[in-house]
Amino acid sequence: MPLKQLFAWALAAIGLVLATGCESSTALPPPKSTNTLILTPTNRQVLTTVRLHGELKVILPKPEGGPAYTWAIVSANTAVLPQSSALKPTPNPTDDQAFEVTFQSIRGGRSTIRFAAVKAGQSEQEPDDLYQIAVGVKQDE
Repeated sequence: MPLKQLFAWALAAIGLVLATGCESSTALPPPKSTNTLILTPTNRQVLTTVRLHGELKVILPKPEGGPAYTWAIVSANTAVLPQSSALKPTPNPTDDQAFEVTFQSIRGGRSTIRFAAVKAGQSEQEPDDLYQIAVGVKQDE
């Protein structure tokens, strides 16, 4: 099944995500470690692992649609990997590293984080610019 179809079910939720945000409302302890993952147009589907109580920092490029577009998180398993910072522009954005967001693992398991480029005010559209990260959270042995 094409990646676009995986996002079709989540498009209706984009407006809600943009309105309410995905940032975790509970205070998380400081992370024990940090992994940084830089997504690129040639690396749109990524598999990675994070240690329990570790942080995953994701860096996204500028959306392909231009400045009218921004990134939205359209799915994530917040029971395993809640968002610990807002999805926001990087301090010194470039075309390759324009947006960042962090997640912190709180229990072992899996999460698939999906990002879609959306145009402000248009929650009912089929996105062309998509990224997906499959994350496994490893418990310390």
